[in-house]
Amino acid sequence: MTEEVLVRITGMQRTAEQPEQNDEPISVVTSGRFYTENGHRYVTYEEIYDEEELSAVNTVRITPELLEVKKDGAVNVQMIFQENRKTISMYGTPFGEIEMGIATTRYGFDETEDRIRLDVCYALEMNGEHAADCELHMEIFAKGSQFTL
Repeated sequence: MTEEVLVRITGMQRTAEQPEQNDEPISVVTSGRFYTENGHRYVTYEEIYDEEELSAVNTVRITPELLEVKKDGAVNVQMIFQENRKTISMYGTPFGEIEMGIATTRYGFDETEDRIRLDVCYALEMNGEHAADCELHMEIFAKGSQFTL
């Protein structure tokens, strides 16, 4: 894998309150930096929030068993996705903190020479209440490799 990468993230949330939006995925493609340290794969990239031109730097740690996402900036959180495990963290926003629970039901990891693909299904809780059933798909491509939208 090259140091310069493209990161494609696609997410979907299914809530009982908004069934008409249940199958509308959100997809983002951005550039990032890939490196390895102590046998773990890392990707860093900046996430920009439209509302007030705020941003956060995301550091993603990838192993065959889990995905860890740390956000530092306009929002601050550490999220861990590991199959059959529930984690609780505090999601810090400019408006205050929210307790967030992530119960991962499926974690898929696939790696080739120039691509890493992660597929995660999880239940999201906010302040102890079920908020949504979610899917997260992340692909990291070596810059210059075959990439299609």
